[in-house]
Amino acid sequence: MGTFSLVATRDPFAQSSEAHAISNIIASFLALAQVVHNLPKQAKARPSLWVFLLASLVPYLANVLAIGSTQSLARLSFSGSPERPIETLVDSAKVSFEILLQHQSKNYTAVYGWYRRRYRMEPPSGFEDWYNFTALHQWTC
Repeated sequence: MGTFSLVATRDPFAQSSEAHAISNIIASFLALAQVVHNLPKQAKARPSLWVFLLASLVPYLANVLAIGSTQSLARLSFSGSPERPIETLVDSAKVSFEILLQHQSKNYTAVYGWYRRRYRMEPPSGFEDWYNFTALHQWTC
């Protein structure tokens, strides 16, 4: 049984992603060893083929380093908070949304002033009708 068929028969969902990545590195190492072994003994490129092992090791090591640095940044960011990071983000979003609702325009005069400040021009014709329609249906402005 070849190296690739051995790896291909394994269920990737039954392994952790770490074990799956390491098994792929081992499989690539075994396949490379098989190729080097099958080359003629006098082939000059035989020893230099082992450099191709880096093709599977470099991305794995880069991912391990990236994950490690991200985890250390997450620990630094949320170390002062007793809550979980997601709960902190949700609470922050709720506060931002409440502030947004508090600053929302409550009447036509406020909406008209907001439009003039934002676009530095008069609202288009029908703007008041649009406002009345949205206010009637309780849409936000």
